[in-house]
Amino acid sequence: MRKVKSRPTTHYGKKKLFIFKNLLTSTHVFVRVEANKKSLDPPYEEPYEVRTRAPKYFTIKIKEKEHNIAIDRLKPVYVEQTTEEHINESNRHLTLT
Repeated sequence: MRKVKSRPTTHYGKKKLFIFKNLLTSTHVFVRVEANKKSLDPPYEEPYEVRTRAPKYFTIKIKEKEHNIAIDRLKPVYVEQTTEEHINESNRHLTLT
């Protein structure tokens, strides 16, 4: 009986939180839908403007009102470069021989 050791407890209720690195610098975010949804409903709502940031939540402007949303429900919006920006950037890297 002396050789029997107790096992470490497990924490089933603890979830590992994934946060996008770009979330802290993005100007707009998608908000994950928490309600029961049908199979073809989008998982995220349209992009919303970020007003302020706190360690655990962001204040977001939704339909002219500000709402505090937890960061685990947010996903950053990635904006595609315009064609002019893309052309100017690609021209900088060209070398003529």
